Amino acid sequence: MQLTEKIWHGAAYYPELWDQKTILRDIAIMKDLGINVVRMGEFSWSLLEPRQDEFNIGLFDDVIDLLAKSGIATIMCTPTATPPRWFTAAYPDSLYVDRNMVRAHHGSREHVCFNSPDYIARTKIIVEKLGEHYGKNPNIIAWQLHNEYNCPPVNECVCDNCKRAWQTWLREKYGDVEVMDEKWNAGVWSTRYNSFEDVLPPRPTPNGHSASMTTNYTRFTFDSVAKYNAMQAEILKKYVSAPLTHNTNRTFHIDQESIFRPLDFVSFDDYSEQFEYEEALFAAEMCRCLKAGAPFWEMETASSYSANLHGRKGYHARGYVRAQAVAGFFAGSVGFSYWLFRQHRGGTEMPHAHLVTSWGAYSASCANVRDVSEAIGVLEPFLHATRPARAPVALLYSDKSRAFCMSETLSSIQYTADILACYKSILKSSVYRDIVYESGDLTGYKVIFVPYVMHISPALLEKLASAAKEGATVVIGPYSGWRTDDHTYFTDHAFGETEALFGTEVKDVAHFFGQHAAYEAFGQLGELETIGAVVEKGVGVIRGGYYDGMSLIAENRVGKGKVVFLGAKLPSGQMDAFAEKYIAESIRRPVVCEEGIALYVREGDGKQYYCRVNMTAEPKKVRADAEYTDILTGERAREKTLAPCEYLIWRK
Repeated sequence: MQLTEKIWHGAAYYPELWDQKTILRDIAIMKDLGINVVRMGEFSWSLLEPRQDEFNIGLFDDVIDLLAKSGIATIMCTPTATPPRWFTAAYPDSLYVDRNMVRAHHGSREHVCFNSPDYIARTKIIVEKLGEHYGKNPNIIAWQLHNEYNCPPVNECVCDNCKRAWQTWLREKYGDVEVMDEKWNAGVWSTRYNSFEDVLPPRPTPNGHSASMTTNYTRFTFDSVAKYNAMQAEILKKYVSAPLTHNTNRTFHIDQESIFRPLDFVSFDDYSEQFEYEEALFAAEMCRCLKAGAPFWEMETASSYSANLHGRKGYHARGYVRAQAVAGFFAGSVGFSYWLFRQHRGGTEMPHAHLVTSWGAYSASCANVRDVSEAIGVLEPFLHATRPARAPVALLYSDKSRAFCMSETLSSIQYTADILACYKSILKSSVYRDIVYESGDLTGYKVIFVPYVMHISPALLEKLASAAKEGATVVIGPYSGWRTDDHTYFTDHAFGETEALFGTEVKDVAHFFGQHAAYEAFGQLGELETIGAVVEKGVGVIRGGYYDGMSLIAENRVGKGKVVFLGAKLPSGQMDAFAEKYIAESIRRPVVCEEGIALYVREGDGKQYYCRVNMTAEPKKVRADAEYTDILTGERAREKTLAPCEYLIWRK
């Protein structure tokens, strides 16, 4: 069965923890709630292989058949996120070592190193066994590799396995250690190396490592995880025809593009609360554009709240889970799944939201699940008949850039938070948007925001210049283009070749901390407590301090479009006005709404549909420049107030 043949509504399930009587009751409840798919197997290695080379691979045969007889499909997972105790006892050198040189112990998950030869060898065996056994099962509609690669607090292992792999990675990248020394400017603090074998991972030192070292090590870590993931995909594809995925999150310590390159569709986890609804929207839109032409799926979310033994988030208001699901479907998602179905009776996540309690009772979450099932029943014909349109606005996301920002925070840069802040400003402008990647296609966009891309590669620079020449407004910054690929300063211009697009010279990179300077722009005056690249004249003016009278924003006509240079993170409120200015100049918005309503545009049969979801707990208004038809009710209107968590589809 193709993933896109229906809208999937699912939950994570752990049948290995329950007897058959319980499983049969659970399946009946799944049918009652409208669940049509379950994910299983991701934490089952110790049962699939209870002792080294002693296998129980058919563990899930019966339950997959029972589910199928009730019309419920299965997503099978590889169990490699939780290597069993016999493995860590036999291969202690495989355990993860953090940057403080603390070696992990057994008892959790993600406690091993992706560069461990022993872990890689045992992974190959268990994945091959699973592929051989389940690969042709028609009731398995997809496979998930691993579970949540490098989920925090796991990030960079610095063990001896990584040391050797790191040295090989450097040799392959630079070829000659003298080339590396030169590119890293390793004469600083006498950090020149005589051989690649001399270069250690960024282990503890009295003072910090160079940015060249740490940024490259993060990129090495990203490559290590991607290589491990690709190895699993290569094995499974020998036996499996069903599509492969991985459940990701933008906060995980991985490079999203490289992870999904060998996979067939994108899936993600989101555990944000209603007041963080922008997180949920960002996650879905990030995954829509992550792999061009591929489906995406919300593989994990809370059915009412999330919790573990040491903390919890608040309950979702009734209706919010439906709003979250519907927004994802409008964005293009083909699946929406909860973690988890039946409450764990042990472990660290016992308090987490669930559909069924450990003693078998329906939980309060089931009301939300029924809401989603009802919405799917209403929307599924429309979703199959339409597809997401190309957005006019793009926000560029880059995990490579995140690596740079981890090495150089400047006391104020935090990539995951700052890129979300940029997204929020775009969202407030009531415009349909894409989140694109460095390797993505930038043609056709009217406005492209490129924030926090510290190194702009020649290929990306060419695409940005081309987009501007064809008529786009390209916003470069803040902090984009001011570092080399090896995380050093340029020596010809402050922003190297990127500066040629600005149409003006960057005079200095200013530290505004303590200067008591302010920025006047867009009818606002805000205090500058940041670092910024300044130009002589531009949009807005610096008031006070060393750079009084200079500017942080410059515009330059390029072909049919223009390039806007943004030299710093703007004071609170000014970024919203900044985004609105350049969006309004370039894009006509026939439908506008109050903040808190998510807009998506879908198209089919030559028609465009404006899909809106109120993500908040308050009524919100939608207004249009002409009369539209509500395709769900047949009503015609130019204005409507959406109730909390209500959704709307208008056709002109």
